[in-house]
Amino acid sequence: MGQRELDLPAMRKFATGTLVVLVAIYLVTFVPTDPDWPVKLLRAAAGAGIVGGLADWFAVVALFRHPLGLPIPHTALLPRNQSRVAVNVGRFIEENFLQTELILEKLKGSAISAKLAVWLLREGQSGYFIERLLQGVVQVLRADMPDKLMRMLSKLVRKLTGEAAGNPKVAQELSKLLQRGLKGETLTEIVEFLHETVDQNRGAVERLVRDNSRWWIASRLDRNASELIVNGLLSVLEDLAKPDSKLRKDFEDAAVQVLGDFTKTDHLQHVIENAAADYSGTVSFEHNLRALITSMKGKMADYLESDEAVSAIQTYIRQMAERLADDEALQQKLDASIADFAARMIPEARPYIGEFVAQTISGWDPDLLVERFETEAGKDLQFIRINGALLGFGIGGILFTVEHMIG
Repeated sequence: MGQRELDLPAMRKFATGTLVVLVAIYLVTFVPTDPDWPVKLLRAAAGAGIVGGLADWFAVVALFRHPLGLPIPHTALLPRNQSRVAVNVGRFIEENFLQTELILEKLKGSAISAKLAVWLLREGQSGYFIERLLQGVVQVLRADMPDKLMRMLSKLVRKLTGEAAGNPKVAQELSKLLQRGLKGETLTEIVEFLHETVDQNRGAVERLVRDNSRWWIASRLDRNASELIVNGLLSVLEDLAKPDSKLRKDFEDAAVQVLGDFTKTDHLQHVIENAAADYSGTVSFEHNLRALITSMKGKMADYLESDEAVSAIQTYIRQMAERLADDEALQQKLDASIADFAARMIPEARPYIGEFVAQTISGWDPDLLVERFETEAGKDLQFIRINGALLGFGIGGILFTVEHMIG
């Protein structure tokens, strides 16, 4: 329980005690059977103080509840008008505290970046900050991506893919990649794979020759023809697999020439554009993109949870804080960036903050609402009761004196 919660009951007792003292004074003045003028003055002042104290007690209590539990009209104003009060409080905060000019004025000269640097350099602060920050990022990464966000990403990727496919540099770079691939070890591996595949599928070649042969040609001739075709093809592939053979050199030169011509005439770019457009519109594109994003999110989350990532980020943050603490120019630049960000965000965020305050207050239980408002303002409201009693006491005494002097 905070100090304000402790002060409120004490102030209530003090205000009630003031009223009790006035009642006691008022009753004591009836003890003398023939009171003098000073006693009558005291009686009049005490009576007026009792009236003032009771009136202000009624006013204070009526703000929060029904006095004495009686359903008197226009009492229990706060809980009865909770929704309207919530809206008014939210609007009041929005219009009087969330003004761009006001917040920017507070930010000027506040040296917020320097204070942030000092805070991060305190023992353990940067570690705590990074730990909480990474926990939040990891939770976001491990959460399922909303369908709406996924559709936005798909649309963005399609747009970027289309722009990249339409860029002539992409066709040029792809041509260079294919030209490199048709030389050296890559081509050798491709040819050796083809050689192995053809050699292992001699039977398929034989069946192909037999199925397309004339009926009057003997099967032995078909087998010899298929054997001749396979051996001839294998011989060509073996020669092509040799990096220093003339066939290999002629093939490489021809391939480079064809790809170069293909690129110069924009045919390769058109192929890339059509292929990208066709693929980005398929269901498999959506599925593969979602799988890729999910995999990347998971790997990123795993890395951020590792000691290596935490240590690296902590070291970087501390180095930046040390630099920021010693560099006034950097501080001024960062302060200006913070102010610019605030100027852009405040107008956008202000209505949401006001609405959030209104919804929060509207959602409170009425008893909780009364308790919180009494905790914040109740102590000062008890002074209203005390002041009302004392003011009534003084005015009552003055009026009695004036009446006595006139009479």
